[in-house]
Amino acid sequence: MNLLQLILSLNGDRRVLFVFAAGIVTFSTGFSAHGQGTFQNLDFEAAQIIPILPVPFPQNLVATSNALPGWSASEPIIPYNTISLGAAAISIHDQDDVYHVFEGKYSVLLQQSFNGLVSPSLWQVGAIPEGSKSLRYLGGVSSVTFDGHPLEFVSLGPSHGTYLLGADISEFAGQAGELRFSGDGWLDLIGFSPEPIPEPSPAALHLLVGGFAFLRLRVRQKA
Repeated sequence: MNLLQLILSLNGDRRVLFVFAAGIVTFSTGFSAHGQGTFQNLDFEAAQIIPILPVPFPQNLVATSNALPGWSASEPIIPYNTISLGAAAISIHDQDDVYHVFEGKYSVLLQQSFNGLVSPSLWQVGAIPEGSKSLRYLGGVSSVTFDGHPLEFVSLGPSHGTYLLGADISEFAGQAGELRFSGDGWLDLIGFSPEPIPEPSPAALHLLVGGFAFLRLRVRQKA
């Protein structure tokens, strides 16, 4: 699905307005640039919620470069406190939204297209700190890769009203590459840790699968 279709799916009653907004983003801001060196804004707290259009127009569309500084994304427009009704999308949510923010002021939601054929992605390039044993984050998305290598996550238990997930990245410590999150699910408080990942128990795996199902159902019900 292209950019125009995404915007129309967000609010079909304001088509002319959103088409105009899409033109501003496409020709003025473009996509976020790849981060270089160490990773940045892993908790999404550097967001600058600057609406594309001035008041009195709707204030729920933000350029990716402002909503997610340091990140690149498959979508040039980031809905603010708004979810997609069918198109693949990446949205940012704060404490004023009906959705729960896991930590700090902002959390990010990745949504696959309704038919599951199109998945959004969020990525940046940086170096994993020396001595890192694990990558951890709150939420749960379909796919996480580093430099093209899939990372296998396990549940480290409930945290901040969701699940803390972790993956072993010790073999990549000190290396530079692309960290990419794709698919469907919530993201917050991404970080590297010197602590290793414990071996998962059958009970933890059961909780992880159940947690993913709950998070996705939560989004669909509130839509």
